[in-house]
Parts: sequence; C-alpha cells; structure tokens
Amino acid sequence: MSRVKVVVDDYGFFGIGTLNNTDKINIGTFDKLSKWKGNAFVSSLKFGQLARLEMQGNKVIKEERLINGKVGRIREVQQGSDSYTYVVTDELNSQLLRLIPAEI
Repeated sequence: MSRVKVVVDDYGFFGIGTLNNTDKINIGTFDKLSKWKGNAFVSSLKFGQLARLEMQGNKVIKEERLINGKVGRIREVQQGSDSYTYVVTDELNSQLLRLIPAEI
C-alpha cells in the first residue's frame, strides 16, 4: 500500500477503457484525512486494485494507486462514520481494512 457519487466521463480506469469494469465511485468528506477531502475512490474487483482520484470539478487531475493486488479482490470501499476509508475484500477469508495515510 502506498501512502497510506460523481459522474466521470469514461475515465478508462486501470487501462480497461470503460467504467463498466469497476465498482461504484465513492466520494467522501474524509474529515480526518484532509488531504483526501472530496477525492473519489474507485475499486476494481477483478484486479484487486483501489485508486484515489483527485478531482477538480468533474475532471480527474491525479490518480494514486493505494492498493495494487496485494490484499486480494476488493469488494467494497466506503467512508466510515469515523471519516476513515474502509475496504472489504472478496475472498474466502475476507478482510476489513482501514486506510490511514502515512502522514498521520
């Protein structure tokens, strides 16, 4: 792991070419993670990847891969009531992971 609903026009996430191959896009306030405020999080079940998309209006201006196949298939990504980002994997021994940027 590295440092650790808006419509995006066919962003081509993970080089697939269409958003149909990704999970839904989540945008949160992320009060405890001010650097991520208003960012979109997109997961790929097939490739086990999670990306943080820095947005400016409805345009993606930066992409950071937070998880890149190292924890298994990512089923869901959500902001918790504590303002942290949580990821659930889709495996026989599924995991619930909390993302914390290295700066905290």
